[in-house]
Amino acid sequence: MRAQWPSRWHDLYAPCQCISLARSYVCKVSAALSPYIVQPIHTDLTMYPTQLNSGWSAEDVASLIENGHLEKYSTCRWILPDYMPCNETVKGRDFSSHLRDRHGVTGAPSSQHRCCWEGCHEREFNRDCLIRHLREQHLQWRWPCPTCEQDFTRKNTMFEHRDKSCPRRLV
Repeated sequence: MRAQWPSRWHDLYAPCQCISLARSYVCKVSAALSPYIVQPIHTDLTMYPTQLNSGWSAEDVASLIENGHLEKYSTCRWILPDYMPCNETVKGRDFSSHLRDRHGVTGAPSSQHRCCWEGCHEREFNRDCLIRHLREQHLQWRWPCPTCEQDFTRKNTMFEHRDKSCPRRLV
């Protein structure tokens, strides 16, 4: 059984001295065990500082989160013509091609498609909007503000919040 992806991006990281991110530190990920299990590379974690790494920008954090979304495996719950869900495990970066190749979500970016995800009763979408809808609503891609950790469904909305209305933003 594949490990479940953590619900929040900072759940991915174990404390260590490597690269700090918000309240946590990035450690070596052991791909041999699972792409989602973090293995600390140090045994005595108390000897390392717990302060933030001021060298990381919000864009760096967003890139790390985006990479996590792209590498995450999810189960496709698209309903097939036989009324059964697809149930294929797909990597985030491959979801668009999976929809195209397995479920016929093709055509121009403005072509109309209905979301056939299990339990979804949304209207039809343009192809590109459907892919965004799947990422936001069904795959639960989230973008936490690196300052206050409020979650957003879109990266650009998180940056707008960070720059204009975050209660902890630097003026």
